[in-house]
Amino acid sequence: GFSPRGTWFYRTSIGLTLYAVNDLTAELRTLIDPNLTIPTAVAFAADESRACVGFGHRARVWRPHEPDAPSLHLKGHGAQVRAVGFSTDGRTVLTAAMDG
Repeated sequence: GFSPRGTWFYRTSIGLTLYAVNDLTAELRTLIDPNLTIPTAVAFAADESRACVGFGHRARVWRPHEPDAPSLHLKGHGAQVRAVGFSTDGRTVLTAAMDG
């Protein structure tokens, strides 16, 4: 998929791997869940300052431009996270899971 402004191209496997759109052969960074859970959902804030990735029963929020910065770990679901998103102003993260 592509980030909203087209800065990043991403794919999921064991994590979220980011590529620069002008060079799809070079992996820039991979955001990996410490439990090595496969991503189920991805969303970028409109300004691309943050990416939210659903992993199993939780989600994490990263700053793609600062891959070594700690991620924000979102908890609270009792089943697999199936969708993530940001509000239009980027201040709120939304998650939806199979637990309703």
